[in-house]
Amino acid sequence: LVSWGETMMIALWATIGWRVIQEWRGVQISSTDSGEGGAAPTVAAPLGWFLIQMARLLWLVAVLSGVLFAWSSAGYMAAVLKQVFNLSFSVGSLSFSVKGLLLAVVILCATHMATRVGRRLLREKVLNARDLERGLKDSIIAITTYLLWGGGLLLALGFLGVNTTSLAVVFGALSIGIGFGLQNIVNNFVSGLILLFERPIQVGDYVDINGLW
Repeated sequence: LVSWGETMMIALWATIGWRVIQEWRGVQISSTDSGEGGAAPTVAAPLGWFLIQMARLLWLVAVLSGVLFAWSSAGYMAAVLKQVFNLSFSVGSLSFSVKGLLLAVVILCATHMATRVGRRLLREKVLNARDLERGLKDSIIAITTYLLWGGGLLLALGFLGVNTTSLAVVFGALSIGIGFGLQNIVNNFVSGLILLFERPIQVGDYVDINGLW
């Protein structure tokens, strides 16, 4: 009876918490629509979007933990949860853990948020305050985005337990794939980087090649 009573209390507070999160999300969407003409909240309000996703994740973890603790002793469930978080499995020569996977997901979400917020702050607070060409501003923002995502991916791979030897194997496999069928994609990407650095043409330019405009 005590376990059922605790479960019903958890369900009550879980419902209230979920409604609060949904109300918060509605406020975010309405403020975004009124401020930026209906842009998606994931683009216009990256910090708010990230906090809402983290709140949903915490809500799910809290509900599951509460139900588990309601139907078992706290010490036993703490040991079980610790064992689950430390659970590891192997895929070939790579070894992964549940804790590492969760940390990697959080790092990727944080990288996504940092990229969105960083691009906006860099454009509005730093670049727009200086007399720079539009193409140079776009180049700086694009390169900063690549660097942030590169650092976030390397950090996530580190928490996953991927070492430098495994990365060398992955890059070797990628080089084989590039050699067989991805030359055009890599060529286009490298050409885009060259255009970002040299800026022979910029965003807003009009190009006419043999009548093709």
